[in-house]
Amino acid sequence: VDAGAEPESGPVGVLAGSFRNHFLLTAIDPDALGGAEAMRAIVDEYSQWLKSSATQPGFDEVLMPGEPESRSAVERLRDGVPLDASTVELLDALAEELGIPRIAGMGGR
Repeated sequence: VDAGAEPESGPVGVLAGSFRNHFLLTAIDPDALGGAEAMRAIVDEYSQWLKSSATQPGFDEVLMPGEPESRSAVERLRDGVPLDASTVELLDALAEELGIPRIAGMGGR
């Protein structure tokens, strides 16, 4: 599935100058490549080969798609979601309005 704008006309119902998000989805039947375990082995071997590549200056490792997001999810489940000061102020003002406890000083980061 390639979901995106037609170059000449653009997608139907989208206003000119508005944001458009495109994506490409490729679906692969593991059975067509020897089954799920064989496919997993192929992907794992390829991933290890890519990750063994030399890094560029300023980088410690080669990351695969999804690795930064996965690491962030683990950190946020462990430590909470970091909020900037202006967001905390807005949420605290809303909490005050609703008569519920403020989040400032609750021990988050």
